Amino acid sequence: MNRLLLVHGAFHGAWCWEKLTPELDHRGVVHEAVELPFTTTESDVAEVRAAIDRLGSDSSGVTILGHSFGGAVISAAAAVDGTGYGAASSLVYLTAIVMAPGQTVDFSGAPGMAAIEFDGEVARFDPASARSAFYHCCT
Repeated sequence: MNRLLLVHGAFHGAWCWEKLTPELDHRGVVHEAVELPFTTTESDVAEVRAAIDRLGSDSSGVTILGHSFGGAVISAAAAVDGTGYGAASSLVYLTAIVMAPGQTVDFSGAPGMAAIEFDGEVARFDPASARSAFYHCCT
């Protein structure tokens, strides 16, 4: 039976899947929501690979769902030198960043990043600027 690994995006945590996981339980889907450390790209990839190893330990395939920034992480975690990693069997990108092999994410010049104030581990922004900073391409 295939397993499901849920990978959150930036400014989220494993908590963001709390409304989905009861439905997965109800349907008998074996799943895990990973908590990305956001210390380095390598640490995020290592966390996802450790979860792939746990979920696929009985030779089951693991479907990996990445949301937003989580898409970049699952792209890197699911392949090693152009070959699939461990039990990773498929990737699902939910409004996510899709990366080509060897590509990295650089948000430094992205629209909206200037609106975010970083203070150690805390990030905040003025809600009044949300529309122009993050939804500038939407009507």
